[in-house]
Amino acid sequence: MHRKTLPGFVSALLASLFFAGAAQAADAAAEDGAAVYSRSGCWGCHAYLGQGGRDGPQIAHTALSYEAFSTFVRNSTGDMPPFTARIVPDADLEKIYAYLQSIPEPPAPETLPLLQDVFSD
Repeated sequence: MHRKTLPGFVSALLASLFFAGAAQAADAAAEDGAAVYSRSGCWGCHAYLGQGGRDGPQIAHTALSYEAFSTFVRNSTGDMPPFTARIVPDADLEKIYAYLQSIPEPPAPETLPLLQDVFSD
């Protein structure tokens, strides 16, 4: 390796280690968030995967930024009661948000074998 490429290589290596560490931290937050989501009772209205249910809309993959999500959760005046920081601490709310963002997108209905007849007509 030439002297001129060494700094670039080191920078790239450090960047990849940083992003790998950040990804592991995000995965850990999402995993912790699943437990907090369940413990806080969010599943009761929004279902276990945030897909929405009878009493609450889909919240997985929300387009809201964390700040907007947090503001809504803390100050809701609609059907959902507000969840103050005393009920769900900020750190837990961040984990819930990470969990909701980590849930894989469901497959498109037309790709499901059991529904092929429905979409072929």
